[in-house]
Amino acid sequence: MMKKYPLAMILFLMGSLLFSAPDSEPSAEAFIRVLRLPSGETWGKLDGSVFHRRRGQDPVEAPISFRTLFTSKATIGQLVFRETEISQLTQSRVPPYSSSVENNGKSTLSDVGLKPSDLVMNFIYWDFLQELPRETIRMQECRIFLFESPESKERVKVYASSKYAFPVRVEWIEKDTGKPFRTLDVNGLKKIGDLWVVEELAVSGPGWKSIVRFQDMNAGYVKQGIPEDLFVE
Repeated sequence: MMKKYPLAMILFLMGSLLFSAPDSEPSAEAFIRVLRLPSGETWGKLDGSVFHRRRGQDPVEAPISFRTLFTSKATIGQLVFRETEISQLTQSRVPPYSSSVENNGKSTLSDVGLKPSDLVMNFIYWDFLQELPRETIRMQECRIFLFESPESKERVKVYASSKYAFPVRVEWIEKDTGKPFRTLDVNGLKKIGDLWVVEELAVSGPGWKSIVRFQDMNAGYVKQGIPEDLFVE
């Protein structure tokens, strides 16, 4: 019914599942379990740049680095922005799916429309509300799921490839109108060994857009060794 297919989810270096036959299609709850599935211990080190444009302001370009370690129970991440701003992230991959973000001082990441929590994709661990009618995004048929944060009550729509079970698009939506005010798109993937890693993603809102491109990327399995410089001290 299903076979293993290694694929990245946003910046997740993890195995996903390929749903191959229409009659084997899982329920919404089963599909979401795949999105959250702890499936292998991996690490990643991605270095690149953020390109940001906002109406009425000069464009901004800044260095960004994301380092991560995936265990069977948690994601441990470190985001380094502008070489000195460091955010430490953790996301439990088993219930109750707790998460945390700690900064080493004032962060200017929001100036370019990004959130540290985007990179560990914490929203797929929020409360599942409902499945919405399917849409096709960049030639991928997508199942669409509505999630709500148990703390802030913030809501997102996650467009996940029905075949490969990975997010293609994420929309943060207004409760009253149901319209998106912030959108994240996965624009490019690169294969490193047998792991797929996101090479480019875009985040946008009214009057602004940021593109994150990773030019220097390394990834591997924990069992084969972890780089000593994976995390910045």
